[in-house]
Amino acid sequence: MHRDFEITNGICLSQPPHELDLHNDFDFHDLHYLVEDRTVKLYWRRSLGEWVRAGTPTAVCIEFVGVSEFRVHRRDPKLPFTEDSCVRAIGFWTDEDWADGAMVIDRKS
Repeated sequence: MHRDFEITNGICLSQPPHELDLHNDFDFHDLHYLVEDRTVKLYWRRSLGEWVRAGTPTAVCIEFVGVSEFRVHRRDPKLPFTEDSCVRAIGFWTDEDWADGAMVIDRKS
């Protein structure tokens, strides 16, 4: 998989000069899955929380190209709906024998 960004701790997007905490500093708001183009785009907006650093970008989009399978799982009914805009972890699915399905991208910086 070719990427021009890194995911650290499962929730942070690193693409110099930015280190963006998608869990705490951004609210997930949209996704686009284009079957014909085999692309998935995920969109976040900067949170309005006082803790968000000045200079944090107003929006983030991650685009996946050459997608061969796209799955959405049901939300956790134990969590309040206010948590739906908060990413828990970023990962991908694999059918490799050595893996157990979902792989969380969790490279520690």
